[in-house]
Amino acid sequence: MILSVAWKNVWRNKLRSLVVIFAVIIGLLAGSFGVAIMEGVTKTRAKSQINNEISHIQIHNPKFSDNNEAKYRMNNYNEIENYISSLNGYKSSSSRICISGMLNTSGGNAATYIYGINPEKEKTVTEIYKHITNTNGTYFEGNKKNEVLISETLAKKLKLDRYKVTNETVKKLFDSGFPESDTIKLQPIKNIQYRTHKDYFNELRKIFDTKFVEEYEYLFLNYAIEFKSRASLVISFQNKKSEITGDKFKITGIYKTSNRMYDEMSVFVNKKYLASLIGYDDNESHEIAILLNNRDETDDFAEKIKEKFPYLEIKTWKEIDPMLVMIAEYMVIYNYFLIALILAALSFGIINTMLMAIMERTKELGMLAAIGMNRKRIFSMIMVETIFLTITGAIVGLVTNFFIISKLSKTGIDLTKQMGEAFEAIGYNSKIYPDMGLEYYVGITLLVIFAAILSSIYPAIKAVKLNPAEAVRTDA
Repeated sequence: MILSVAWKNVWRNKLRSLVVIFAVIIGLLAGSFGVAIMEGVTKTRAKSQINNEISHIQIHNPKFSDNNEAKYRMNNYNEIENYISSLNGYKSSSSRICISGMLNTSGGNAATYIYGINPEKEKTVTEIYKHITNTNGTYFEGNKKNEVLISETLAKKLKLDRYKVTNETVKKLFDSGFPESDTIKLQPIKNIQYRTHKDYFNELRKIFDTKFVEEYEYLFLNYAIEFKSRASLVISFQNKKSEITGDKFKITGIYKTSNRMYDEMSVFVNKKYLASLIGYDDNESHEIAILLNNRDETDDFAEKIKEKFPYLEIKTWKEIDPMLVMIAEYMVIYNYFLIALILAALSFGIINTMLMAIMERTKELGMLAAIGMNRKRIFSMIMVETIFLTITGAIVGLVTNFFIISKLSKTGIDLTKQMGEAFEAIGYNSKIYPDMGLEYYVGITLLVIFAAILSSIYPAIKAVKLNPAEAVRTDA
């Protein structure tokens, strides 16, 4: 009976109740959507780093991590691969030679980290091959011994970038929100190649004002950039005798991930050819990267490898980059704090609404007490009314959020134009895919119930403290 009466009381003043409900809807919708954005950013970053950079597990010679010297290698890759491939949860693995070196071109030079990889095996562990566009070459398709894969960031540093506005450039600009009327103004510079960033932007400033060029700078760069085709560079490094050696390489492709810092420091060459230059045989390597079917199995999988090969250094992705774990844990705390803060603010509005309702119903509450309704029932009725008011708004808000996130998790939110360069600089993807797991829906629901109970206590206490004789005589 209390539940039925409480629900009817909520709707006695529809306007006031709807105002509170809409406040809860908007507050929770904004809060839960913010949670989904932060979760999406964090998960996308973790997935990108595991799939492109560190994998789930890495195996090294114990001394290699301290010195990164070519002599600290492993010579039993085949034995290790045979063992780990027999374990449950194994998906793929790839061995690498990892050395420091220098890249030199006629346009510049750069210190970098050189990865000697087996191209086909590497495709099963990392997704670098997916980050090469058709216009920027291929991923070791020719399987030539002296091919090298470098990043777009490094290519710019080595002065291999060129800029040309094409029909494809104009189409991409328009699809990204570039004003259609302004695309016509690009006609005079179409299909003209500019050798430097400076020359290209000087021409753009002749067509558009400086403020306009700055607003669309990232898109102008991103959609017009090309690279010197099949350019050559010289890579120098130390061999296993600590002697300086190297060779001339042809750039087979140029890749671009969401992590500019990683891109600037990483180039890939054919492992077999690099091994011959250093003086290794095919079974020797510095690093073995392992990808699993399920990230949650990483710790158990690593322990089994440690038991079998105790003389090797086995590191999980959590140990390789503890910042990923710290950020994920911090985000959980931050997200719940955000929701709690919003609910705390909403609680004041809910308390105020219930106090107004009690003042209007003073005479009615006095009569209920006079005819025998005990204080416990009155307290329960006011509490249930408050919970109904809050939960109604919470359900609508969370359900709406679920449908919004379900759509955006597939299409994503593209912030390339607004913050593309800034996101890349800190290693994050400028396209965000919001995501909020079931645990957050459960956690937020429990927080809402807790906030509703807290909000109901003070109004309920005020209601039970009414003197029945005085309340019946009131005109309110």
